[in-house]
Amino acid sequence: MGSGTKLKEKYEQYGEEEFHNRYEFEICQFYFDDYNLNEGEKFWIQQNKTYYTYGGWNYSLGGDGGFDYINKNNLHPKYTDKKLWSKIQKKAWAKKGLAVQKKQYEETGAKNFYFYYHTKEGRKEFSKAGTLASMKKYPKGVWFGKTHKDSTKAKIGAQSKVHQKGSGNSQFGTIWVTNGKKNMKIRNDHTIPTGFYRGRVISTLSSVG
Repeated sequence: MGSGTKLKEKYEQYGEEEFHNRYEFEICQFYFDDYNLNEGEKFWIQQNKTYYTYGGWNYSLGGDGGFDYINKNNLHPKYTDKKLWSKIQKKAWAKKGLAVQKKQYEETGAKNFYFYYHTKEGRKEFSKAGTLASMKKYPKGVWFGKTHKDSTKAKIGAQSKVHQKGSGNSQFGTIWVTNGKKNMKIRNDHTIPTGFYRGRVISTLSSVG
């Protein structure tokens, strides 16, 4: 029937009778030598998507070597596919449930992602850590030495023309007022302060070398 880690866990969890009530045992194919047996195992794991990243019970891709072999040779998703491994880990945390994670955090201080980093203090810490990591990686700023492509500039310009029209403009509904020395902006439906009038004073002085 097999001796995989996950299979044995389920067998011990349910007991012999309940295990066989829940699951069927079926022989897919016979093989007559080790080579074809290993190749066949790889085929059926892939065919039925029983690798554990798909939610199945197989911790290896089949053939020679089990889970220790996978780790030893850096064949695990945590080495080969960081995005997939992150997805697997988050899914595992989600299964625990927020209530369990909350209790875990309160009792042990474990900074789990799905609970701790959704608290006010957790979000603050997470944000600070991200900022520090960015500053360490880009000490002169993310955009230092970089420029937009001409095509990107044209696209931004076209979008700005649309968004800056009418009420989309950040200055929409405001007017300049001045007292002859000081300029400021106010809402056009507000009363102009005493001593001020509409308009602004613009200096025409220029420096020469």
